[in-house]
Order: sequence, then structure tokens, then C-alpha cells
Amino acid sequence: SWILLQEMPLVPFGALSPGREEIFEKLSAGIPAVLIANDSVLVTGDSLLRAFDRLEVAEMTAMSLILGESLGSVKPISDNNIAELGRVFFSK
Repeated sequence: SWILLQEMPLVPFGALSPGREEIFEKLSAGIPAVLIANDSVLVTGDSLLRAFDRLEVAEMTAMSLILGESLGSVKPISDNNIAELGRVFFSK
């Protein structure tokens, strides 16, 4: 999921309220999804299918984390592993 979504910032509940544009400042080509606390996920994409794919990956990742916690503690990917993923998948 990191390859498709990379970082997913958390913004406070109500971030989609009128006059609160900070959520849109978080989105970029490298950050295509934002988690809104106790509310929803906002995803972007250059097509409806790409946005749906990102939403589906975010949902499956959340489900995996929740189910993983029921089996024991979840071990996050280390910074070194993230850097290696970036080198392998995003280097030209």
C-alpha cells in the first residue's frame, strides 16, 4: 500500500468544512490521500479509476491493520525499508 499511497497525513475532523482549505494543501502528486480523523478518506487521481484504486488500497490497508492488531502488535515498516521501496519503485 505504501507504493500506491506513500504517506497519508491525518487532518482533524471538520477539515472539509467551508473556509478550511488546509486539507487541500496536504494533497499533491506524492500525497494522493488524506485521512480525516473520525470521518473519512479523501483521495485524488488523474481518473476516476485511479482515485477508486487508491481508496480501495486505503480501505484494505485499514482492514489489515485492524485485523493484524487482533493477532498481536503490528510492526510498522522501518524508515530504511521505506527508503529502499522508494529506490526500487521510483528511481529512473
